[in-house]
Amino acid sequence: MMGGERQTVIVEGTGFTVHRKGSAVEVYRTTPELMPRLSVVFARAETAIRQATGCAVVPGTLVGDAALMKAALDCRSPDM
Repeated sequence: MMGGERQTVIVEGTGFTVHRKGSAVEVYRTTPELMPRLSVVFARAETAIRQATGCAVVPGTLVGDAALMKAALDCRSPDM
């Protein structure tokens, strides 16, 4: 994500680096964890994305594995 914004976030003890370029994000888990549950990592990654960008994740777009995830953002105002 060359030229994008980068922010580090910790959610429930799991560290993430969130890279944003426009309406796309890449999220890297930066803390070592022994056999993390994918559902837990994805839930924490989604929280990290919200904290770092202020935007929601478009449903169904969060994909990847326990180390690297990608998603699309929905940055519309909640009033829209």
